Amino acid sequence: MKFSQMIAKFLNICSKIKLVMFVILLAVCLFCLAMAEIQASAAPEQMESALQWAVMTANDDSHGYSQVNRWGNPDYDCSSFIISALRYAGIPTGDASSTKNLRANLTAGDFTWIPRGSHALSNTEWLERGDILLSNGHAEIFLGNYKTVAAHQNYGYSQGGDQNGKEISVGNYWYDSNYGCWQGVLRCNAVIADACTEEYTGNYEVMGDLNLRTGHGTWSGILDVIPAGTVVSVSKSDGIWGHVQYYGREGLCSMSLLARTDAPVSEYIITGDVNADSVFDTKDLLAVQDWLLGIGSLADWRQADQDYDGMITIFDLAVMKQLLLAEQET
Repeated sequence: MKFSQMIAKFLNICSKIKLVMFVILLAVCLFCLAMAEIQASAAPEQMESALQWAVMTANDDSHGYSQVNRWGNPDYDCSSFIISALRYAGIPTGDASSTKNLRANLTAGDFTWIPRGSHALSNTEWLERGDILLSNGHAEIFLGNYKTVAAHQNYGYSQGGDQNGKEISVGNYWYDSNYGCWQGVLRCNAVIADACTEEYTGNYEVMGDLNLRTGHGTWSGILDVIPAGTVVSVSKSDGIWGHVQYYGREGLCSMSLLARTDAPVSEYIITGDVNADSVFDTKDLLAVQDWLLGIGSLADWRQADQDYDGMITIFDLAVMKQLLLAEQET
C-alpha cells in the first residue's frame, strides 16, 4: 500500500471516530435535556430523594412484588414501596402501613389531599412530580412526563425478586374509569422542618466508619460511608444528627461517632487508582472502561470521578486518559 493511500485510510478512520464521538455527545446532550424536562417542576427536596430511591429500587430486580414479604425482605407491595421511599428520604409517615391508612397518616404531616372531584384525573395536566396517586387498594407515584413508578403485582412467581421486570417498574400514567382510579392525590407541600442549629458547628473526627444518611434517623437511606479517622465539617446539628458534607454529597450523620477536633477537614485526593494497587496506569483505564460497559467492579470508584459529581461517565474516562498521557510524556 502506498504512503498516500495509508494517509487517506488513516484520515478516513479518524473521521469515523469523530462521527462516533459526535453521536455519543449528541446522545448525552439529549439525555441531559430529557432529564432537565423531567426535573423542570421538581418536588420538594426530600421528595426528590424519595423519587430517586423509588426509581433505583424499581430498576433493581432483586426486589419484586409481595404482600407477605413486603418491607424490602426482599419485596414490596404498592403501599410499603411508597412508605419505604418516603422513609428513605427522612419524610415522616406516622403509623402508615397500607393504602387504608396512608392518606390519614400523610395528611397529618406535610401532605395535602386533593380529591378527584377538584381536578380531572383522566390526564396529567395538573399533576406535579412527586404526587402520590391513591385509589381504593392501590397507590403509585407520579414522576412527570406521563410516567409513574410503583409496585404493581406478582405475576405468579413463587420466588422473591422481580422475575419479569414488571412487578416494580416505571411505566406510563394510566387511568381506568371502570376501575375507579384515581380517588385523588397526596401532594408534599413543604420541606420537612429541620430543628438543627449552628451550636455544634465545627470540625469533627469520625471515630468509626460512619453512615452518611439522607435524613434524621436510621431509617433514612445511606448515601455513603465515611471511613474512621476522616475529619469532616458539621454545619449544623440538633445534637443527635449533624449536617455533614463528604465527597460532594451533603447528608446527615449520627453525632455519637463524631468528636470535636482542631484538625483541618480531610481532603479526598483523586489519583485515578481505581484498582487500589497504588499505581495509576492503563489497568485503571481498562477497569473504568469495562465498568462503564457493565463488566467487572472497581475497588475505589471515587478515584475515577474526576469532576467530583458522584458519578462515573465517559467524560471521567476521557480526563483519566489525558492525565495518564500527560504523566507518560513527563
